[in-house]
Amino acid sequence: MSAIATQGLTKKFGDLVAVDGLDLEIPKGGVVGFVGPNGSGKSTTIRMLLGLITPTSGEGQVLGESIAKPAKFAQRVGALIESPSFVPGLSAEANLRSLAALRGLPVSRVDQVIQVVGLAGRGRDLVKNYSLGMKQRLAIAAALLPDPELLILDEPTNGLDPAGIVEVRTLLQRLGAEGRTLLVSSHLLSEIEAACDRVVIIRSGKLMFSG
Repeated sequence: MSAIATQGLTKKFGDLVAVDGLDLEIPKGGVVGFVGPNGSGKSTTIRMLLGLITPTSGEGQVLGESIAKPAKFAQRVGALIESPSFVPGLSAEANLRSLAALRGLPVSRVDQVIQVVGLAGRGRDLVKNYSLGMKQRLAIAAALLPDPELLILDEPTNGLDPAGIVEVRTLLQRLGAEGRTLLVSSHLLSEIEAACDRVVIIRSGKLMFSG
């Protein structure tokens, strides 16, 4: 079973065709780079895969379940879309505990994900004192709370300095080596080359390459 598959997936906004008949087949395991220039349809595709917006036509499956019924796979998928929102005056641990409670997840996951993303010893620090790289790792920790099989990250290194980019890249490689599937969108080819096992390239909403 593929981690992600689409058949003719299309999304139109009025006369604009954001995603145009996309056929994808992404196997399970490893880090998959989802590459294209800004405005190529990456974020729109991700939102359709997660059930956040409805396709104009076509179909898709995430972990074998139809994207028309996201509740069937939601607990098996973690996602980071755009800039994460945390309460700056609370600690990282407190923010994650709140998110775990909202999703009905065990609080024990909080310590586990803090360890995984390399924030051990900093979990009680206030988020407002975190660097951008630390906030991004915290956002990935939040996405990991349900212990997902599939992790979808939209531009996870956006706005980071070189040191922050290296931190996040190393984390992604480690998560992929654990057997999870990561779909990581980016417009930075050098970062994708450094971090990913496979690549999917789209332009103007159309598939250019996958492999």
